Amino acid sequence: MSIFKCNGIILKKSSLNENQNLITILSYEYGKININYKNTKDQKSLDIWFEISFETNVKNEKKINTLNNVVIKSQFDYLKSDYETILEYLETIYLVQRLCPLNLSLNWIYEIISTINKSVLNKEKLVFSQLKIMSTLWLLNTEHNDLTIKKILNFIDKNSIFDILKLKWLSLEQYNLLKWII
Repeated sequence: MSIFKCNGIILKKSSLNENQNLITILSYEYGKININYKNTKDQKSLDIWFEISFETNVKNEKKINTLNNVVIKSQFDYLKSDYETILEYLETIYLVQRLCPLNLSLNWIYEIISTINKSVLNKEKLVFSQLKIMSTLWLLNTEHNDLTIKKILNFIDKNSIFDILKLKWLSLEQYNLLKWII
């Protein structure tokens, strides 16, 4: 059995029983992984969008069994966000959960999610982030009939998440067109 130290962001949490959860983590080192996590009285409960550092015991290459020495590095503050922004955060998590394969290193996706987690964002910037995730996974088609949307998509495709988050304004129509692409 080997012990690995990792950093990750919790994408999904499913309760298996009263004291045990199955969590899906997007780790910098190993990509998306599933881990059994036992709740204990002396540990803080983990939730989606928490960025954590942890150790995991691995019995073989494909099955990850336990989560140890968890340190919460940051977490999404739901109280500082409006309803629409919270929904966009959840859609971003769902997008990563759905599109990213298990056990494949996706450090670019991790960097995007980590940057989002450390920023105060609105719903438009989260949509930009979702599009960047799609671009990173080679799933973003930058062709569009609307010239402005096409320019935005090309900008997202060619630039870093830091530059993308500097974009300031979208009309409601542009926002809806970008949402439709996702």
